[in-house]
Order: sequence, then C-alpha cells, then structure tokens
Amino acid sequence: MSPAPVQRPLWRRLLRPALVIAALAVVSGWLLPQFIDYQQVWEALTELDAWEVAVMLGVGLARIPTEALMYQAFLPGLRLWRGTEAYLSSNLAGQLLPPPSASVVQYGYFRGGGYAPDAAGLAALGSFLFPTLGRFLLPFIALVLVLVTGEINDSILLAGGISLAVTAGAGIAGYYFLREERSARWLGAKAQRPLTWVLVKLKRDPIENGAESAARFRASTLAILREGWVLGSIGVAANLVLTYLILLAALRFVGVSGSELSAVAAFAAFAVAFWAGAVFPITGSGLGVVDAVLVAMLIELGSASDDALVAAALLWRVFYSVIPLPLGAITLSRFRKANPEGLRPGAAETT
Repeated sequence: MSPAPVQRPLWRRLLRPALVIAALAVVSGWLLPQFIDYQQVWEALTELDAWEVAVMLGVGLARIPTEALMYQAFLPGLRLWRGTEAYLSSNLAGQLLPPPSASVVQYGYFRGGGYAPDAAGLAALGSFLFPTLGRFLLPFIALVLVLVTGEINDSILLAGGISLAVTAGAGIAGYYFLREERSARWLGAKAQRPLTWVLVKLKRDPIENGAESAARFRASTLAILREGWVLGSIGVAANLVLTYLILLAALRFVGVSGSELSAVAAFAAFAVAFWAGAVFPITGSGLGVVDAVLVAMLIELGSASDDALVAAALLWRVFYSVIPLPLGAITLSRFRKANPEGLRPGAAETT
C-alpha cells in the first residue's frame, strides 16, 4: 500500500490564490482607474435591454456543452451531462487556481465515472492540450482575416508577429518532441536539471528520469492526437466561436458600432488576448492576463470611448466565465459528497 500523501501547510496552499487575488486587486483597484471611469462603465452596463442580456446568456450557456464534447473525444460513452458537470466544476477551480487545477478536477470526475486511471488521465490531458493548441492558432487565423479584409495596421502586425513567432517556436519544439522517441528522450534529459531545480524550490519531488518521463508524455500526447482529434477539434472550434460571439454581442450591445470597431478587429483583439492567456497562465482560465490584453487591444484598435470598450470586456467576462461559477459550486459540492476520495490531496501530483 502506498503511503498517504503528505498535505502541504495551509499557508502554502493559500499562497498562490492570495497572490492571484492581490494581482487582480491591484489591476482593478489602481491600474484600470487610471484610464477608465467605473461610473461610466456601470452606466453602460445598466443600459442593456432584457433581450440583450438574454442573448448573451443563451450564447454563454450554449458554450458549456462544447467542453463536454472534448471529453467525449477521449472517453467513449461519457454522458453529456456528466461531461458538463465535470466542466462546470473544473471551471470553478480554473478561475481561481493555476494549472493543472482544472485537469485535477476533471480527472477526479472521470475516475468517479468508472473510467480507468490511464483513460481518465488521458482525457484530462486532452482537455487541456486541445484548447491550448486552439488558442495558439488564433493569431494566425486573425492575421489571415485582417489580410483578406484589408484591415491590417501596425498594432495588429506587431501583436500578430510576436504571437506567431512564439507559436512557431513552440510548434518547432513540439514537432521535434513528437517526431521520434529518441528526440523526446533527449529533450527530457536536457530539461531534467532545470525542471528539478524549479520543483525543489517549490518543495516538490525532483524528476528522477527525465528521458523516461518525456517518452511517456510523448506517447500520451500522440494517443490523444490520434484518438480524439476530430471531436476535440470540433469542440474547441465551437467553443472559441461561441466565446468570441459573446464578446461581439457585448461590444454591439454597449453601443460600439462596426465603424468604431469591426468584427474582424474585435476578433484580432480576442485572438491575441486568448493567446496571451495560454502563454502566461496565471490561472487556468487566463483570468487577469486575458482581460488586461483584451482591454488594451480593444482600446488600441477601436475608436469608441475607452469606457464603452472596457464595459464590453467586463460584460464578456461575466457571461463567459462568471455566470457558470455558481453552477460549478453546486456540481463540485455534489461530487465531493458522493466521492470524498475523488479529489484527495496529492491528486495533482498523481495526474
């Protein structure tokens, strides 16, 4: 019998959430007021009609099952409702905690649903891998759109160029990693020492065999790409489209017209913001990074008032990730009662 995992001290478990909350407080309480008027933002939000709120609520709720579709790509037979519950609960964790908190919750749900550890771990990894790949590809799609429509400008070129350069570098490294097992083992061996140094500083166990760990991770990644690329790609594409439509609806409903910010320019801002959230994941959902970059890009690309653009970004965040939080609190509480061992301490290390 393996020994029970040692629980970290309470202060260490609360340190990262506290830092995230402090960072958000600085941004919202000091930085943003330097540029916007919260009173005018509130007025823009309260002027929404009931049907406009209903539209955004409908699109926001329609987005949720697309997450479950990604899970079904790796777990045949998974019921849509079970997958939806897994998303709602993991979304609650992902909004507040850094990765891989959402994947840990998903793993617990899949194990509680009767799936073997390997299958549950593969699905949890796939539900992280596919959205990340989708977010990395967004700037490329945005750049193609602005070139086709002729809406290219210096800001889009700069942001798009930087994101594409980083994406290309990650793509080359990924290709080299997946090309053959020998390459993966070489990268794992080279990365073992710096990663072990980071883990030791974080009071975690060091990596014993970087080459072997990299080979196993390569095998899991290839299995995910082979088995779930169709449903996974459909789920990610549908999810990102609906998420963007929430933003576009928010912009139009607060009074930002197409002449002040076109749909293509709004998509470019959306693409760069989500890319930044994938590259700098302070929280699993990108909370903070995505919002700051989105506001900055909307203001840079749009000619509407800054207050209206910020109001749209806040409205988007509410219907994108805040509305599902109460539902996630309910589903996670139910799951913990039914599966008290499903989210035991140390599960993050297991997955």
